[in-house]
Amino acid sequence: MQLKRSLKPGWMVLILTLMMFAWAILLPFDSFKQAARPLPARLPSDPQAAYALLQTILQAQPANGAVRLRLARVEAALHQTPAAIASFEAVSDSLLPEDHFKLLSLYLESQDLASARQAARKLADLPNLLPAQFERLIRLQWQFEDWSGARYSAANWVLADPQNPAAWRLSALAAVSFEPQIALDNITHSVSLGNLPVDIAFQTTLTEALARTDPASRQLAIGRALGVQGEWRLACQVFESATDQYPNIAEAWALLGQAQMELGQDALPALSRAAELDSASPIVLLALSDYWLSQAQPQTALSYLEQAASAYPDQGLWQVRIADALAAQGDFNGALEHYQLAVELDPENVSYWSELAVFSAVKGMNLETIGLSAARQALLLAPDNPATLDLMGWTLAIAGENISAETFLRRALEVNPDYAMAHLHLAQLLITLQRFSEARAELRIAISLDGDGAIGQAAAELLSDYWK
Repeated sequence: MQLKRSLKPGWMVLILTLMMFAWAILLPFDSFKQAARPLPARLPSDPQAAYALLQTILQAQPANGAVRLRLARVEAALHQTPAAIASFEAVSDSLLPEDHFKLLSLYLESQDLASARQAARKLADLPNLLPAQFERLIRLQWQFEDWSGARYSAANWVLADPQNPAAWRLSALAAVSFEPQIALDNITHSVSLGNLPVDIAFQTTLTEALARTDPASRQLAIGRALGVQGEWRLACQVFESATDQYPNIAEAWALLGQAQMELGQDALPALSRAAELDSASPIVLLALSDYWLSQAQPQTALSYLEQAASAYPDQGLWQVRIADALAAQGDFNGALEHYQLAVELDPENVSYWSELAVFSAVKGMNLETIGLSAARQALLLAPDNPATLDLMGWTLAIAGENISAETFLRRALEVNPDYAMAHLHLAQLLITLQRFSEARAELRIAISLDGDGAIGQAAAELLSDYWK
């Protein structure tokens, strides 16, 4: 009995020692389990939940670059801009191209243009960058006016893909404001590779611009050539430079205003300055009328257009613009009369016949007698032009002549397989004919060609409506 009493304290000490030893082992093991926790293949769909999970893992594995990269993407999605930038920068050597684009956009959101330029330069140096990614990068650089960086990116694209006409085209566009002769050489090379109508048109207008001897006239012509191509940001840069160099030329200010309108910027200050310098200039009057039409004030626009039409009574342009303004007011009969007057004044002008055909078809006004004949006349003037072939097919489709319509639309695509409008119109016709699988294929092509443009968006809406 005495012996048992003397052993009890020893057993208690032993038990306590074993418990302490177990805690000493288990606690580190629990921390080890947390530290060894693998990165899940799929994160929670809720960004906040994904953020919390990644933060937990990263606290235990601070050197895990894969976790930090996933965290950076989630932080960017949550608009935690400073944190996302820091996380991306911490793993800069592991970024995929899309991560580089995201970091570039974050720098722009932070208005850190110096870092944005550096990020863009690093993107341009990535190996195996896709053509679409090169073009996306260059256009981003134009948006934040990194002109030299855009030229560097375009040059890298040409080096990486010298047989791609698109690379030479973007290189030409990037150079045109600074070295127009090099731009002409580049677009000429693009034509030699692809012979695309858009490149041929740019080559022609740029050649004509560079043939001008007056420096101011040449610069404005270069800007207008860019505008014809739809490259309004570049055109705006050229016109801004022109107003700096030639501040007393009204047309420079008017053309700057037009470019600003296309970019959704405030054009009124530039246009007001143009009117102060020369209120009778046809370019100024045209720009002012465009501005007031864009402001839903067609009556004000008409006052400028009628002034121009009185000064230039033999030009069909003013009749077309007056027709546009009258149509905006709802005076469709008056508009039709002025469209017809335009083709009477200039019967060799394809665009005037085309506008008459489109107006007649869209408004349902005398399609059989006016619209179709106008489309045929446009086709006679430009028989191998995909736009006139498409117009003929489209107006025939509206008139219900489906077999002939399909023939012309397919001819348009034979001339230019990349003509997105013809793909859209053909898809619309095929839907009417209930040939849905063919229509869906045409819509997908239109989307691939025009992306976020008006044609691409219209095709996407049709695709969504019929194939939900």
